[in-house]
Amino acid sequence: MKTPITHDAIRRTLQAAALVSISSVLLAGCNNDDDAPDTLAVTLEVPASATVSVAAWTQFAASLPASESADPLRLQAVDPPTSETAEPQPL
Repeated sequence: MKTPITHDAIRRTLQAAALVSISSVLLAGCNNDDDAPDTLAVTLEVPASATVSVAAWTQFAASLPASESADPLRLQAVDPPTSETAEPQPL
């Protein structure tokens, strides 16, 4: 003998279908297929022009965005310029 379908069972089924549909639409909006490079990306390498003088080094350092979570600069092969006569530069 078959169990009769009640209005309550139909209502629960429709609610579940609506919840799945809404969830699918919301999750589809989270997809990012953007292949363009991030315009805010900062290079991790120090450019050669920054090592020409103390002023150039200071200008490069001042142009870097302040961030607590960004990757550090790669300074293994970089010798920061020094000067015995130049005044300290503010950042």
